[in-house]
This record gives sequence, C-alpha cells and structure tokens, in this order.
Amino acid sequence: MTRQSRQFRSESVESENYLLAAARYIHHNPVRAQIVGSPAQYPWSSYGAYLGDRRLKAGLVDKNELLGLFSDEKDRAVKLFKEYTDALPADTPHDEAEETAGVRLVRSLIQRFTQANKLDLELRDIVSDKELRKELVRELKAHPDLSARQIANVIGVDRNMVQRIK
Repeated sequence: MTRQSRQFRSESVESENYLLAAARYIHHNPVRAQIVGSPAQYPWSSYGAYLGDRRLKAGLVDKNELLGLFSDEKDRAVKLFKEYTDALPADTPHDEAEETAGVRLVRSLIQRFTQANKLDLELRDIVSDKELRKELVRELKAHPDLSARQIANVIGVDRNMVQRIK
C-alpha cells in the first residue's frame, strides 16, 4: 500500500472573518474525515471547550477572543458559536470568507483605480501588464484594511507576489 504524501501549510489569520471560518473548518476536520458525525463527538477537539465542557484542563484553550466575536455575553456567545460552527462549512476557510467586506473593498478600489487612470481595461489586462499590476497592487496595499491574501485572491495572483511589491 502506498501512502500519499500530503503537504500542510500555515496561513496567517488576517481578519475576524477568516478566524471564524478557520475555526469552523478545523472543528469540522474529523467530520469531513468521517471519524465522527459532528464536531462535538470528537474528544480531542477544542470544540467542547468553547461550549463549556469542563473535562478539558482549565486554561488549555483561550476561548475569549473567538467567543468575543459572537457576543460579550458568555451564554449568548456560546450559543451563537455553536450555531455558526454546526452550520455546514465550505471546503476551505478561504472559500467561506471569499465575499467579505475586504473583497468588496478591493473591487471598489480597482474600479476607482481604472477610472482615475482613465483605463478602459479589464482586470485581467491590468494584471497582465507588469507595470500596471505593480501600480495597482501598491495602491491596494496602501489601504490599511486590506490583506495581501484579499488582494491576491481578487486580482488572481500569488499572495507572495503581492507581498514582494513595495
């Protein structure tokens, strides 16, 4: 029997939307692997800690940041976290967070860029022109609410390329 090699990679969490999507994705991994039927059934997950399961050692999971995204009231936060996590997730956290406010902002800024530069070009034409692409990426990176991932996803280039442009 041949064992397939899997490449694992890490991604930095750059937004609250992505944090939520990544947490749900991670809690659903044992479900997708058909080990259990629901995240609550997997004993080695932090999912139970978020719901208040006292079997886990106190302090092992810092729940406050994630639960705080749902509500400042603990019981309400736990209820909303459970509802959110139990909903069927996308295949990847990237898929789920695709249409965030950041993505809409990138699209809006691209439109403003084309108008300001009097460009009658499609995004693919701008991206294929090296100098226009650099100028666009510089302008998008100047916006404090945008991540390299959001920019790269919308304009269809590698995130590392976005990060290299100064």
